[in-house]
Amino acid sequence: ERDALSAAHRRLSEIVLANLRQHLSKVTRGQPFVQAREARTVNSTIDGRIEMGPIVSMEDIYIALVSARGNQVEGAAFSDMSISLKIPPLSELRERYMPLNGKDNIDAADIDATDRLSYAWEAHQARTSQRESEAGALIASGADPAKIRRYLRGGAPSQSRLDLWALALDSTVQPGELEDLHDGVIAQEWITDDIIRDDVAERTADGNYFPFEDLIESLSLTLSRDPWVGTNARAAPHQPMALDDEETSEAVPPSSHVPFEGWACLACPFAYLAESINSTLYGVYRAFYCRYWVRLVSLEMNIDSLPYLAGLCENLVYDVAPELVANLQSIENSPSVLRIAFPWILCGFVGYIRPMQLQLLYDRIIAYDRLELIAILAAGIIVSRREALMVAQTMDDVRDVFSNLDCIQVIPLQNIVFSN
Repeated sequence: ERDALSAAHRRLSEIVLANLRQHLSKVTRGQPFVQAREARTVNSTIDGRIEMGPIVSMEDIYIALVSARGNQVEGAAFSDMSISLKIPPLSELRERYMPLNGKDNIDAADIDATDRLSYAWEAHQARTSQRESEAGALIASGADPAKIRRYLRGGAPSQSRLDLWALALDSTVQPGELEDLHDGVIAQEWITDDIIRDDVAERTADGNYFPFEDLIESLSLTLSRDPWVGTNARAAPHQPMALDDEETSEAVPPSSHVPFEGWACLACPFAYLAESINSTLYGVYRAFYCRYWVRLVSLEMNIDSLPYLAGLCENLVYDVAPELVANLQSIENSPSVLRIAFPWILCGFVGYIRPMQLQLLYDRIIAYDRLELIAILAAGIIVSRREALMVAQTMDDVRDVFSNLDCIQVIPLQNIVFSN
């Protein structure tokens, strides 16, 4: 299985390299991968933006994943993948995430403005005050990451979230480091910059993120310039891009990670944590990307890699609602469980559920130091729409069921999967 995924990883890397070379030839007309910003002409910029497209599309990643040929588990015809992965049983997951229940988690930190009428207001205010006091004490004492993670199992108060995440992730940015990266963004234009800008523009068409377009672009471009990413990320989305160019011996881009379709969306929720880019915000975003997000596009055998999360989602839905999977398979051209969940997983649910709910999900990702909760949420959403899916008769019926996820409540949906 490891060999099959390694081969898929190489194929995806070949696609990245070929598309990057094609993009270079098409957009820069022989200019180098990096150049002084003032050297760019208006026409080259306009031409590039008109011709722009992702170097790595979500479809490229999906095909690379399902094309990996290993030893499919007997009786796993419900899976799009042909590899055998060690997926934990429901009993193990229930034990690991036992604290994710209504008593411990449906409290002040988990109630956003649209939900408050459903709860006793006085109890809500009391719990809010208590959680804020606890958070303030942890921040003031500079508590160790393990203690912060335990606190985050119950969610973070909004005004303390950035500082709590910074402590939990130990996300220090060295003095002057952010300024140097920012100066590089201003001084130079890389071949990947317009790809990122177009991706930012597409993601911020969502009204939840439109006011933060400049901040999201700044975070995304800065991360792409950061060599720290290439040496500290916990996974590699593709093999290093070894491109011959007399103008630069650096990786392309300097982070060594070529942005995929939807890459900018991973910065979107972090725009709610601060008004402008600063060392704390950038440090948290960079640490989160290197520790978690990079795994969403890594074709590896490791826990929390994309194959693992995809397999976990498929298995959970099948274990909890096998009749639902059978019904989906009986509908001509109907998207499979993985097809439905794939964009949610790849984008960390950005653009699909409300920003406040995303932050509650990310609290728990940091708390448990696992990405499994993304796959669990994806399975929970599908299972929660079981009634509508069981009467669906066409591919369009299935898609309509998931056309709007604004009402999704992250923590309660965990219980759909873990309930007996």
